Amino acid sequence: MDADTMLHMPDFRSAERTMQLLAQVAGRAGRADKPGEVLLQTLSPEHEAIKGAADGDYAAWADAELAARVELSYPPAGGLIRAVLACADEAKLTEAGAAWADALRLLLPPPVEIVGPAPALLRQVRGKFRDTLLIKLPVAQVEEGLARARACPLISSVKLTLDADPYDFL
Repeated sequence: MDADTMLHMPDFRSAERTMQLLAQVAGRAGRADKPGEVLLQTLSPEHEAIKGAADGDYAAWADAELAARVELSYPPAGGLIRAVLACADEAKLTEAGAAWADALRLLLPPPVEIVGPAPALLRQVRGKFRDTLLIKLPVAQVEEGLARARACPLISSVKLTLDADPYDFL
Protein backbone atom coordinates (compact mmCIF):
# COMPACT_ATOMS: atom_id res chain seq x y z
CA MET A 1 0.00 0.00 0.00
CA ASP A 2 1.32 3.49 -0.89
CA ALA A 3 0.75 5.65 2.17
CA ASP A 4 2.22 8.90 0.85
CA THR A 5 -0.62 10.20 -1.32
CA MET A 6 -3.07 10.77 1.51
CA LEU A 7 -0.35 11.63 4.04
CA HIS A 8 0.90 14.66 2.12
CA MET A 9 -2.41 16.31 1.26
CA PRO A 10 -2.43 19.98 2.35
CA ASP A 11 -4.83 19.35 5.21
CA PHE A 12 -4.07 19.21 8.92
CA ARG A 13 -6.15 16.02 9.16
CA SER A 14 -4.13 14.14 6.50
CA ALA A 15 -2.03 12.28 9.09
CA GLU A 16 -5.20 11.29 10.95
CA ARG A 17 -6.84 9.97 7.79
CA THR A 18 -3.67 8.09 6.84
CA MET A 19 -3.40 6.52 10.29
CA GLN A 20 -7.08 5.48 10.19
CA LEU A 21 -6.70 3.88 6.77
CA LEU A 22 -3.50 2.05 7.71
CA ALA A 23 -5.06 0.76 10.93
CA GLN A 24 -8.10 -0.45 8.98
CA VAL A 25 -5.95 -2.22 6.36
CA ALA A 26 -3.80 -3.84 9.05
CA GLY A 27 -6.92 -4.98 10.89
CA ARG A 28 -8.18 -6.75 7.79
CA ALA A 29 -4.94 -8.55 6.99
CA GLY A 30 -5.14 -12.29 7.47
CA ARG A 31 -8.12 -14.54 7.95
CA ALA A 32 -9.34 -16.23 11.12
CA ASP A 33 -6.41 -18.27 12.40
CA LYS A 34 -4.05 -17.25 9.57
CA PRO A 35 -1.95 -14.20 10.48
CA GLY A 36 -1.64 -11.51 7.85
CA GLU A 37 1.13 -9.20 6.82
CA VAL A 38 0.89 -5.57 5.75
CA LEU A 39 3.55 -3.99 3.56
CA LEU A 40 3.71 -0.20 3.49
CA GLN A 41 5.42 1.69 0.71
CA THR A 42 6.40 5.18 1.79
CA LEU A 43 8.90 7.91 1.15
CA SER A 44 8.23 9.21 4.68
CA PRO A 45 9.15 6.40 7.09
CA GLU A 46 10.01 9.02 9.74
CA HIS A 47 6.49 10.51 9.77
CA GLU A 48 4.70 9.93 13.07
CA ALA A 49 1.59 8.48 11.40
CA ILE A 50 3.69 5.90 9.54
CA LYS A 51 5.66 5.04 12.68
CA GLY A 52 2.45 4.73 14.69
CA ALA A 53 0.88 2.45 12.10
CA ALA A 54 4.00 0.30 11.87
CA ASP A 55 4.14 -0.02 15.67
CA GLY A 56 0.40 -0.59 15.93
CA ASP A 57 0.27 2.06 18.68
CA TYR A 58 -2.73 4.20 17.77
CA ALA A 59 -3.14 5.62 21.29
CA ALA A 60 0.40 7.01 21.48
CA TRP A 61 0.07 8.50 18.02
CA ALA A 62 -3.30 10.09 18.88
CA ASP A 63 -1.85 11.66 22.04
CA ALA A 64 1.03 13.19 20.05
CA GLU A 65 -1.33 14.39 17.30
CA LEU A 66 -3.63 16.05 19.84
CA ALA A 67 -0.67 17.81 21.48
CA ALA A 68 0.42 19.16 18.09
CA ARG A 69 -3.09 20.41 17.34
CA VAL A 70 -3.31 22.14 20.73
CA GLU A 71 0.01 23.87 20.04
CA LEU A 72 -1.18 25.06 16.61
CA SER A 73 -4.75 25.88 17.78
CA TYR A 74 -6.30 23.43 15.31
CA PRO A 75 -9.51 21.55 16.11
CA PRO A 76 -10.46 20.34 18.59
CA ALA A 77 -8.31 22.87 20.50
CA GLY A 78 -9.23 25.79 18.25
CA GLY A 79 -11.93 26.82 15.84
CA LEU A 80 -11.55 26.87 12.10
CA ILE A 81 -13.70 28.40 9.37
CA ARG A 82 -13.00 27.76 5.70
CA ALA A 83 -14.13 30.39 3.22
CA VAL A 84 -14.37 29.54 -0.47
CA LEU A 85 -14.70 32.45 -2.88
CA ALA A 86 -15.78 31.70 -6.46
CA CYS A 87 -16.02 33.86 -9.57
CA ALA A 88 -15.97 33.35 -13.34
CA ASP A 89 -13.39 36.15 -13.69
CA GLU A 90 -10.06 35.09 -12.16
CA ALA A 91 -8.68 38.65 -11.92
CA LYS A 92 -11.83 39.89 -10.16
CA LEU A 93 -11.63 36.94 -7.78
CA THR A 94 -8.02 37.68 -6.86
CA GLU A 95 -8.71 41.37 -6.30
CA ALA A 96 -11.97 40.86 -4.39
CA GLY A 97 -10.51 38.04 -2.29
CA ALA A 98 -7.56 40.17 -1.16
CA ALA A 99 -9.85 43.11 -0.32
CA TRP A 100 -12.28 40.85 1.55
CA ALA A 101 -9.45 39.29 3.57
CA ASP A 102 -8.11 42.75 4.50
CA ALA A 103 -11.58 43.87 5.62
CA LEU A 104 -12.06 40.65 7.55
CA ARG A 105 -8.78 41.20 9.41
CA LEU A 106 -10.21 44.49 10.70
CA LEU A 107 -13.47 42.83 11.77
CA LEU A 108 -11.71 39.88 13.44
CA PRO A 109 -8.57 41.18 15.19
CA PRO A 110 -6.03 38.93 16.98
CA PRO A 111 -6.04 36.33 18.38
CA VAL A 112 -8.00 35.50 15.22
CA GLU A 113 -5.68 34.55 12.36
CA ILE A 114 -6.66 34.93 8.71
CA VAL A 115 -4.68 32.68 6.34
CA GLY A 116 -4.96 33.44 2.64
CA PRO A 117 -6.62 33.83 0.26
CA ALA A 118 -4.89 31.27 -1.92
CA PRO A 119 -5.94 29.26 -4.98
CA ALA A 120 -8.12 26.29 -4.03
CA LEU A 121 -6.82 22.78 -4.65
CA LEU A 122 -9.66 22.34 -7.13
CA ARG A 123 -8.99 25.67 -8.82
CA GLN A 124 -11.93 25.72 -11.20
CA VAL A 125 -15.34 24.13 -10.69
CA ARG A 126 -18.28 24.59 -13.08
CA GLY A 127 -16.54 27.42 -14.91
CA LYS A 128 -15.75 29.41 -11.77
CA PHE A 129 -12.31 30.01 -10.30
CA ARG A 130 -11.99 29.37 -6.58
CA ASP A 131 -9.82 30.77 -3.79
CA THR A 132 -9.82 29.62 -0.19
CA LEU A 133 -9.16 31.42 3.05
CA LEU A 134 -8.91 29.97 6.56
CA ILE A 135 -9.99 31.73 9.71
CA LYS A 136 -8.35 30.31 12.85
CA LEU A 137 -10.01 31.46 16.04
CA PRO A 138 -10.88 30.34 19.57
CA VAL A 139 -13.70 27.78 19.63
CA ALA A 140 -15.91 30.18 21.61
CA GLN A 141 -15.68 32.74 18.77
CA VAL A 142 -16.71 30.52 15.84
CA GLU A 143 -20.34 31.71 15.71
CA GLU A 144 -19.26 35.35 15.94
CA GLY A 145 -16.61 34.72 13.28
CA LEU A 146 -19.21 33.23 10.93
CA ALA A 147 -21.55 36.19 11.47
CA ARG A 148 -18.82 38.76 10.84
CA ALA A 149 -17.55 36.91 7.77
CA ARG A 150 -21.10 36.83 6.34
CA ALA A 151 -21.50 40.56 7.05
CA CYS A 152 -18.15 41.53 5.50
CA PRO A 153 -18.83 43.22 2.13
CA LEU A 154 -17.90 41.36 -1.05
CA ILE A 155 -18.62 42.28 -4.68
CA SER A 156 -21.75 40.63 -6.05
CA SER A 157 -19.98 38.63 -8.78
CA VAL A 158 -18.07 36.66 -6.13
CA LYS A 159 -19.91 33.85 -4.37
CA LEU A 160 -18.92 33.11 -0.77
CA THR A 161 -19.30 29.75 0.96
CA LEU A 162 -18.41 29.37 4.65
CA ASP A 163 -17.78 26.08 6.44
CA ALA A 164 -17.20 25.96 10.21
CA ASP A 165 -14.95 23.11 11.36
CA PRO A 166 -14.40 21.85 7.80
CA TYR A 167 -13.59 18.18 7.46
CA ASP A 168 -12.33 18.50 3.90
CA PHE A 169 -10.14 21.09 2.21
CA LEU A 170 -10.67 20.19 -1.45
